[in-house]
Amino acid sequence: NKDSGESTKISLQVARWVFYLTSIATVILLIAASSDILISLFSEKFSPISTALYVLSPGIISLSFARVLANDIAGRGDPTINTKIAAISLLVNTTINVLTIKEYGIIGVAAASSISYIVLSMLTVKAYSNITGSSTIDILRPHFEDIQTARHLLRRVMGAFSK
Repeated sequence: NKDSGESTKISLQVARWVFYLTSIATVILLIAASSDILISLFSEKFSPISTALYVLSPGIISLSFARVLANDIAGRGDPTINTKIAAISLLVNTTINVLTIKEYGIIGVAAASSISYIVLSMLTVKAYSNITGSSTIDILRPHFEDIQTARHLLRRVMGAFSK
């Protein structure tokens, strides 16, 4: 129906913007949490945190996108889909943690989390595609209207500063 088509369009646009903004925020965080900065602020003991954040970042970014789609899926009346996807992600996370935590410590934990978030995201995109009839490519690719929206927002922000 028309409402569900409009709902899909809005959800996808919100998901893309959450992805863009999370990506920008993550880059800023990674710059701020570089090893040199962490070591100068705290001590050498904190240097592995920087690497862990780098390893965890792809998962966090993909998860931000998927959470918007998961909320749309739940809002359509079948939250069990998200529960099944989360259970698979938990299994992936636990398995990788068992295999890596002893040898790689915090980096292994970050890798396990990042991989499980990416798996969750891929499964969520596939489920969303099946539910809405949207192609996976259409769900994931940037759209021209995103660029138009960004230009419009940038003009408004620049206009506010020029006054």
